[in-house]
Amino acid sequence: MKFIVKGPFEESADMIMLRSGYARHPHGESYMKRIGGAWYPRFHVYVTEHNNEVEVSLHIDQKEHTYSGSSRHQGEYDSPIVLHEGDRIRNSFEAHWIQSDPQVIKQKKSFWEGLLG
Repeated sequence: MKFIVKGPFEESADMIMLRSGYARHPHGESYMKRIGGAWYPRFHVYVTEHNNEVEVSLHIDQKEHTYSGSSRHQGEYDSPIVLHEGDRIRNSFEAHWIQSDPQVIKQKKSFWEGLLG
């Protein structure tokens, strides 16, 4: 599953992924999150930043690749669980949008304004 989320964002894509429960993959510039207690299956995510947007590529690694010298694996790219996790990642990025329109930014109320309306 691939999708793009337009920014700009308050934090780096790396920090947003870490705050979303992902860990950096030990063998490269990607992220992973275990689905259960074992090493597999797990979500595997590649994130690429372009100007003010982020491209996310998400799949599930069902098990480790079994071919020597190959990185092929059994993966899921469009199952319901992948689509649900994609929505969760998208929401994490959208929660860190920088609001540039002063009309959109809500003014923080003081304690008394919040209490008395």
